Amino acid sequence: MHNKQVFSFILPLFLYVLLWICFHSLYQFNIDPDTAACLQITDDYAHGQFWSAVNGLWSPLQCWLVAGIQYVTQLNTLQATHGFNFILGLLFITRMRKIAQQWILPHYTQLILNSCFAIFLFYAAHAQLFGDLLMSYCLLVYLQLITKEEFLSSNTVAFIAGLIIGISTLSKSYAFYFGGLHFLYLLIYTHKFNFKNYKTFIPFLLGIAICVIPWAFVIHEKYGIWHFSLAGLFNRSWLLNGTYQLKNSIHSFIIPYGKAIAHWQDPFWTEDHFSSALDSFYLFKKQIARFLFAFWEFIQSATLLSWAYVLLLIQLVKQTIAKNKMPLIDNYSQFIPNNESSKNNFGILINMMQKNFNLDPNDL
Repeated sequence: MHNKQVFSFILPLFLYVLLWICFHSLYQFNIDPDTAACLQITDDYAHGQFWSAVNGLWSPLQCWLVAGIQYVTQLNTLQATHGFNFILGLLFITRMRKIAQQWILPHYTQLILNSCFAIFLFYAAHAQLFGDLLMSYCLLVYLQLITKEEFLSSNTVAFIAGLIIGISTLSKSYAFYFGGLHFLYLLIYTHKFNFKNYKTFIPFLLGIAICVIPWAFVIHEKYGIWHFSLAGLFNRSWLLNGTYQLKNSIHSFIIPYGKAIAHWQDPFWTEDHFSSALDSFYLFKKQIARFLFAFWEFIQSATLLSWAYVLLLIQLVKQTIAKNKMPLIDNYSQFIPNNESSKNNFGILINMMQKNFNLDPNDL
């Protein structure tokens, strides 16, 4: 039994390292405009040009970490970035092994899933050089923390969860909204509107604040506005308008400072107005259309991964409306976690399925 567990961990790890050895040279220069900007920012940090590197559009954490590697090892910025992502992939596989130990899955299933995951990690480490992979790892640690029985009752655990979400936010600002809404939803679902039991939300927010507020002060010092990330403002405005909203005094794109590679490395200084759906009825309708288009893109992305997503969605809708009993998995008990705290949280999931969808877990 122990040998099988080790094999289901060692083989994906070996496959991941082998992919790097064999194919890294083919993908090492897969650089998109976002990556180019982050590489320049990282290089500025590594050479002590702090205020040039401070940037409201690009999240800072991985730039800091890679700059540290670059400074210590004397690697160039791209090499240091690849080295960081390689190590992050190893941590991912190790973390997945720990998660697999919490769930009773056949060893061959673990082997197949972990091997596929190793291949995906190699791709992700080259396709998304900055931010996304680091944020995903931090959120994976956060989601693993949910399995603790005292997750919603312990101030210490809630504070640690907040720190993890805060670190994730510095990796990619989207994590802030996911973490806050997710934790609040768990409180509402567990305690309904008994607000006396919401006390752990305070240390959770405190953990986030410790990580995010210092960066918000830095952003304010440079740009004069209070925010921890300008990415949402830019993306929303650009998507609604279809283009930049330049100041009247700007007639051509200029780089924001000497070593910048393009104006979009720090476009705040040329932007005249950040549009929102509340600016006009036209933009409000356009925002609704953007939501619908984003949902359609999600469906397309899901089907690119596997048609099983669509089939599962159809099956769930069918069971919800027609109450059709067609089990997809004969016995769900094999997937129940093998520790008490995880069993309790798994029980919450089962109750949610029964209450909200009128489903028997054996039907799934």
